[in-house]
Amino acid sequence: MVLTGRESLIRLIGRRRRFLPNRRSILSYPIPNPNPNPNLSPNPSPNPVAEEPSQQPDQNGDVQCPVCGCNLPGDDHNRINSHLDACLSHSQPKPATKRKLSQRTLLELNFSPSNSKPKLQSLTHESDSASFLPLPNNGCEEEEKCDEQELPQKHETVVNTTIVATSSSSSPVNSGVPDDSKPVDVFVPDDSKPVDVLVPDDSKPVDVLGATLETFIVGRRHADNPDEICAGTAISLLRDPENVKDPNAVKVVSGDSACCKSLGFLPRHLAQYLSPLIDNYGLGFQGHVTSVPKHSLEIVPIQVTCHKTADGESKHADETFICLWKNVQHVVKFESRNPPSSVKYQLNFCLMLQEVLRNNIHLLTEDEKTYMDSFTLLSNDSQRLFIRLHTRKGPWFRMSSISYSEIVDTQKAVKELAEKEYIHFIEGANQLCMSDVKDILHVLNVSELREIWSISLKKGGGHGLKKQHLISSIISRDAGVPWSQLSTMILERSGSCIRISSKAESLMWRIERLFFLNGEQDLSSFLLVDMGKIKYPAYNCIISEPIFSNRRNLLSYEEAIEVAQIMDEALDTNKIEVVLRCIKIAESRVSTDFPDRYSTSESVSSIRHLFTASWVYSKVVTVGISFLEQERRYTDAINLLRWLLNGFPSDLRRGYWTLRLSIDLEHLGFIDESLQVAENGLLDPWIRAGSRMALQRRVLRLGKPPRRWKVPSFSRSALQKIPQAFSLWLS
Repeated sequence: MVLTGRESLIRLIGRRRRFLPNRRSILSYPIPNPNPNPNLSPNPSPNPVAEEPSQQPDQNGDVQCPVCGCNLPGDDHNRINSHLDACLSHSQPKPATKRKLSQRTLLELNFSPSNSKPKLQSLTHESDSASFLPLPNNGCEEEEKCDEQELPQKHETVVNTTIVATSSSSSPVNSGVPDDSKPVDVFVPDDSKPVDVLVPDDSKPVDVLGATLETFIVGRRHADNPDEICAGTAISLLRDPENVKDPNAVKVVSGDSACCKSLGFLPRHLAQYLSPLIDNYGLGFQGHVTSVPKHSLEIVPIQVTCHKTADGESKHADETFICLWKNVQHVVKFESRNPPSSVKYQLNFCLMLQEVLRNNIHLLTEDEKTYMDSFTLLSNDSQRLFIRLHTRKGPWFRMSSISYSEIVDTQKAVKELAEKEYIHFIEGANQLCMSDVKDILHVLNVSELREIWSISLKKGGGHGLKKQHLISSIISRDAGVPWSQLSTMILERSGSCIRISSKAESLMWRIERLFFLNGEQDLSSFLLVDMGKIKYPAYNCIISEPIFSNRRNLLSYEEAIEVAQIMDEALDTNKIEVVLRCIKIAESRVSTDFPDRYSTSESVSSIRHLFTASWVYSKVVTVGISFLEQERRYTDAINLLRWLLNGFPSDLRRGYWTLRLSIDLEHLGFIDESLQVAENGLLDPWIRAGSRMALQRRVLRLGKPPRRWKVPSFSRSALQKIPQAFSLWLS
């Protein structure tokens, strides 16, 4: 059963942070007693288990535990209940409610609605020809594999992503030709269905000779000599139909095509449409290099001009020809606005940094500003690698498993990030600490863990053990291998490992919070918008007043989110003591650190109160009340409910709090008090809708003679049966 308010707390937390800077101080925080009333006790007295006959004191004043049978002092109720909690938690199986975080990120996800498994693909234009996907066109229906992944459907391609991106609406892709035309089917990856591209009906010849296209050379690592290129170098385009990765590949060769000195390939998006024009319509392309990049493996801008080959077949410019040429123009236009050197997720991340620096500069220290500015000075490879690692689960990654098509030199990027303290790099066993060993063990596969398990415990086999059990056994005290030797064995199998530094992770988490103002959105939101999966209305955002007025409010809010995450993790692992401690911390922090909570309608009507630490702590306490009710600790739940109602006089959740207070009082047999609470709740202007109706029904049920002789005026409306359609509308 999901605790009331738990889903809301999970949405508030969002993606769990790998590193909580205040975890140790939070768990060791001394909690004063903020109220004169009895505070939350980890061993409450109204526990039904303590009232069983088996726990009645004997002649010596002792009681016997019904679970383990040991004797306990009968006059110490707190010790009895604490012992029962421990016994019951060990004797009952723990619910498997732990959330699973997926290793896959939206940066590589294919959203095509296929019946088969979604494939991972690179969303960058900068992939080279060796990693091209097979793109069917003009009857070519071969199926190949790319990076050991199969295409879900024969006609599902990635090439037309550029065409979809240029469209500003959800209507079919329009080539911009007159209305008196008929559709030709073109496959796009959005819905795996044909989308109409309009072409003229009359099929008049289109003069493309002499047309100029500006594009790029990619796949420079496959060039014959990447260093031998300069501005103005004459180039030609040559088909490469024997390419095993992409039958539509188009080579860029130097000078005359007869010399076949390869300089690289055209982007696969452009080659998709240009290759049939070269094959079937006798078109040729020659041009020159417009500029040379600093790095020899980066993309090279070129300009090519269309001409007719001497031995090419002269065909009439039919509808297919016009459609292909229009698509070529679409791709070239899109690439001119989004060059391959600027990977989309990299641009989005830099945009987020710029917006936070512009609108929240008063919340950052000078060191943090300098640190954020240093990110923009990193090379493209370093920026892309950091963003890739930031969006993955981690925390540790094997260097041998890090490979992205848009990152030219991974080793150099890692070195630069380590110098700027964006990642932590481990090469030797002496750099390992105990807290990192368990995380690094998770990057090993089961066979590697079995080898370490056999050596450390000096046992054979272990084939029936699961990965988690192997890791627990390796790091247990029973392992007979010294710490230095164990670290060496781990690194011998994992190789060099890296993770994002705690400093970078904390700051990037803060940047995402300040930009999105919630925990549910991250960089994947940009990607969904770019792909057209999510559309927002066009509007101008005018920030008249910042959400966080000063840094102190921001840090208090962040610490409250940490407490909420610690509690959420404790609920997953059934750590009752940690849950109770988080409830105490939330109650204590609100009572001592935030005495001037909002108490007027004006302050609550502002959205800013949703970004205060006291509001987050109130959600923690609300989930804690639901947990205490589940454990039948009604006395503690009642104390917290009264505290919430007294401390938050203007809150839309007062209806839920009042209703639970009345129900919990009834559970303990205090019917008169329960009725009084329900009647007082009906006078509260902040209680409305469903909570008011529930309180009215409680008053009618509990307020029967002789408790109340007068029938309330709302008796008819409260007992009236709500039609199903209206009840669905309320929900």
